[in-house]
Amino acid sequence: MKRVTSLILSVVLCLIILVGYVAGTKQEAGADDGPYGKYVFSADPTQYLELRPDGSCLIVTREYTPSGVPGKRLVSINGTYEIKGDIVSIGGPAGKLDWRLEGNTLVPSQPKFLPRGLEGATYIKN
Repeated sequence: MKRVTSLILSVVLCLIILVGYVAGTKQEAGADDGPYGKYVFSADPTQYLELRPDGSCLIVTREYTPSGVPGKRLVSINGTYEIKGDIVSIGGPAGKLDWRLEGNTLVPSQPKFLPRGLEGATYIKN
């Protein structure tokens, strides 16, 4: 009788662990769905871009000199964005730039608009 009780208890515990694991996996996957969230600049993690579900965004970037050299000061810029397919168009005071959404990464559609020396830099979802 003790063996049967131990076997049943073991099976029940295994099922509880399995259900908890599956529920945790689904929750973790669902938490990262969608393009919304904070994207950190790969060349400088103090700079980031936050896409909000309401279509607004926050851009925190370095202030650049007219010659394109990054300064020490960070500035916050409020803007808007829209998504069409895999293209994210981000608009702010300086105009509108298009980014391509590749998985959890925003890649500039036109890298020439990035400051000199930062070609190939991307924003990676945090």
